[in-house]
Amino acid sequence: MAPFEALYGRRCRSPVGWFDCTEPRPRGTDLLQKALDQVRVIQDRLRTAQIDIRVTRITGVGR
Repeated sequence: MAPFEALYGRRCRSPVGWFDCTEPRPRGTDLLQKALDQVRVIQDRLRTAQIDIRVTRITGVGR
């Protein structure tokens, strides 16, 4: 019995075989650049949210 099956009582549903091998998958620097741009946008939004939270804690004034 596999470890996953022993723990959860069912077989592991891995996405390894879910895609068609003939489908072209995006590769290269364009994909990497898009992912990095999205990460930067998310990080900027998180920084803005953290700054707002700090200000409200110090002054007691809400947004």
